[in-house]
Amino acid sequence: MNPDHLSTDDVALLDSIYRKWKLTDAVQALREAIGTLSQQVGTEIEIAKRKRGFLGSLFQSKAEKEQVELAFKALNQGAHQASEKTV
Repeated sequence: MNPDHLSTDDVALLDSIYRKWKLTDAVQALREAIGTLSQQVGTEIEIAKRKRGFLGSLFQSKAEKEQVELAFKALNQGAHQASEKTV
């Protein structure tokens, strides 16, 4: 392929291939970062999902309420927030 004799369609095709290649690298890095974050805070998120509204909390045990509150405190720590911002 002679670069001096490329049509505009050829240049556009090469440009789109290059952009897709760069985006594939970025997507892979993002997937790895999300996987790492999920491993770090996955259990806290699952516990935090059990938080109920006012009426639901009336029927929730005190131990479970405390566990949910501790999970929220752990998720709101600076270390987790910094890793979330990088993702």
